[in-house]
Amino acid sequence: MKMINIRKYLSVNTLILIISGLVLMAWGAWTVYRFRSYMYGGGIFLVGVGNFMFGITNGFADTTPWGRFYFKIGALSYLVGISSVVYTMRYIFY
Repeated sequence: MKMINIRKYLSVNTLILIISGLVLMAWGAWTVYRFRSYMYGGGIFLVGVGNFMFGITNGFADTTPWGRFYFKIGALSYLVGISSVVYTMRYIFY
């Protein structure tokens, strides 16, 4: 199997998604470390992982075996992360 050639996909949108994914992962890790908010921080971290995977595969458009593998990781982390964040934010909406 061949790794993804990131230079082929490098665009402004890709860079924004990768950077925002790294920022969300750092924010989630900081929230878990500082405030011990495990569900919210973990959810933000997983949304960041999904954003990062979305960026490196150019919007999940990569059809190589690694691209499909990254799609599975990204989709699962989006699903679990967004569910976790919505679950912990339910008190704000009441």
